[in-house]
Amino acid sequence: MNILNSYKEHEKDGFYFYNLASEYLRKHDKKKMALSLLQKKAVKITPLKSGYGPMLAKKLIITLIELMQYKDALQQIKFYLEIYVDFIDLYFLEANSHIACGRYSKASKSLDKYIYKQSIGSNYPTQTFVKPKELPRLINDVKKRK
Repeated sequence: MNILNSYKEHEKDGFYFYNLASEYLRKHDKKKMALSLLQKKAVKITPLKSGYGPMLAKKLIITLIELMQYKDALQQIKFYLEIYVDFIDLYFLEANSHIACGRYSKASKSLDKYIYKQSIGSNYPTQTFVKPKELPRLINDVKKRK
């Protein structure tokens, strides 16, 4: 944090805000709204095709979900899926948002896309949101509720 705090105003670019938001997220800082705002600022000044763009998008979406701003999260997911088509994690986050809103049919479709995309691979780093052994149970639970 000390390094980030040493930046002068004119040095603060999208990557700076991405790293600052990442530090807040890593520390589980309760100022999630500030984190969200930082990420939104980083998103505005970061080129979509930058190397850290997909991870920035994912962190923004995770923050929106943690803030229970599911409508905003789903809007961001829709936008970023048009840019990062095979970014597998976005499909899981989409399912998670639909589950939180009780839209199990939509969650089921998102999980199906997630499974399918996993089978063909991704050009982006992926994160394990649930243990592989628990994924079939999650899928079955969602399908039972739809």
